[in-house]
Amino acid sequence: MLDAEHAARTSALETLLRDAGVDLSPWNIHLVKGSAAAAVIDTVNRLRINMLVIGTAARSGLSGLVIGNTAETVLADVPCSVITVKSPVAKSRR
Repeated sequence: MLDAEHAARTSALETLLRDAGVDLSPWNIHLVKGSAAAAVIDTVNRLRINMLVIGTAARSGLSGLVIGNTAETVLADVPCSVITVKSPVAKSRR
């Protein structure tokens, strides 16, 4: 990503999070371009992250036995602990 493009996207993400009521002060934002699973795995390894929280796709029925392709791939390939969080939208579909 170009520096100006990266700065603009980071700013937009921070604005979105602040508007959602997220206090950004204790967090470091890492905006990475690429395949979601590969970008997360690379970032975890590069920054030596020891705890990852990742959202999951919620499914019902037989497909609900898995947590989603990206989260499942990340869970299998990162060396750190992982907490998965189901989307509130998914919970309301029950």
